[in-house]
Amino acid sequence: MQLAASRQTEFMAAIASPHLLLADPDQDQAVTLMQLLRLEGYVVHMASSAEQAQQMARSHPPDAVLIHERLPGRSGYALCRALRLGRPDLPILMMLRESEQTIGDAFDAGATDYLAAPVSPVVLSRRVARVLAAARSLATTTALTRRWTQSFEQHHAPKLLIDPSTAAIVDANPAACTLYGYTRERFTGMKLKDLEAVERASDELSGALTTLFSTHHRLANGDSRPVKVLSGPVEVDGHTLVLAVVIDQSKRARIEAAARAQRELHKQVMESAAVLTRSLSLHSVLERLLIEVENYVHSDAAILLMVNEGAAYVAAARGYEGRTSADALQSFQPVVKSVPPLAWMTEQKRALLLPDTSRYTGWPVHAALGWAGAQVGVPLLFEGVLLGFLLLLDAAPGRFTERDPERLIAFAAPAALALHAALEYEAK
Repeated sequence: MQLAASRQTEFMAAIASPHLLLADPDQDQAVTLMQLLRLEGYVVHMASSAEQAQQMARSHPPDAVLIHERLPGRSGYALCRALRLGRPDLPILMMLRESEQTIGDAFDAGATDYLAAPVSPVVLSRRVARVLAAARSLATTTALTRRWTQSFEQHHAPKLLIDPSTAAIVDANPAACTLYGYTRERFTGMKLKDLEAVERASDELSGALTTLFSTHHRLANGDSRPVKVLSGPVEVDGHTLVLAVVIDQSKRARIEAAARAQRELHKQVMESAAVLTRSLSLHSVLERLLIEVENYVHSDAAILLMVNEGAAYVAAARGYEGRTSADALQSFQPVVKSVPPLAWMTEQKRALLLPDTSRYTGWPVHAALGWAGAQVGVPLLFEGVLLGFLLLLDAAPGRFTERDPERLIAFAAPAALALHAALEYEAK
């Protein structure tokens, strides 16, 4: 009785779970990916060739498909085209060696997105979830086509109605007018190719009317913007037209660029930690610290202040030659609380950007710093204890950007760790 109930539960879970078709000729890789996807709650069907994948797609219609670019028999791209022809809304992820050529071939074949080989488990999980979410969104939109007038006019996403026989734009909603900068009347005198920033063949344009594709569209002001166009047929007044939903990808591009920058920054921090901890000599750590920080934020000069009983002193400096003297640097021994930038960083435990020191009333009046037109600084904290400050200075105002404090904070962690270790070693 309990066994039967357990099987019924498993059966119901399988029905509710998304079904994925995985077409990969590498058995070991396919098994690994299948196990990862099953851990995410998906039901996975495997195929090792294009023919087997098509048969499986007919017998077990998938919710999404993952295709390796190299398959025995027909290529992965040919399989993608065949599956797309039968199901224009089917999410398809191509697994490929990342290059401009392979990415272009994948999208030309009708792929929804791609996964760079070797496939990252995190990227795999998120891409599959994303394309399935997009597919569910499309299904919901399709189910509401009978109310298309309301959704077309009031929807925040730019939408175009296109005559598939001529690729002429029949109508545009207000959001499309806002995005492109054209009036509704102007749109009706245009064709889809008039929006293309890069010329596409006519057969490519007609094929794109029933699928998902990425391109660049030209706005009325001449700017080019990356967009993804999701399109499909709709019935309007007895005529079959194409409803194209334009998704502005410029924000996504910025997010992806920021994500890449974060990955690169993390890698840089790990490398810096290794460099800074090669020696426990305080002199070596200070010297390397001032060199290594240049990989994060470029500056004319850098000053490392150490803190002892509430007072700061210059422990190391570089780039000050010709701007101030060594004697002036050594004479700069302020009480931390008496210098507004140092006091603020101590209290807030954050980096401080001063784009123009002349506009900051709390900038110290001292020969060591008087030449500086801009500063970005960070406190060096180890387990909550203030060890000192790292100040980066530039003669010209406006040289530092809003990203520099973030990068400097990332560097401060390995810098403080190395500095603490050197101080502990020196105290023994």
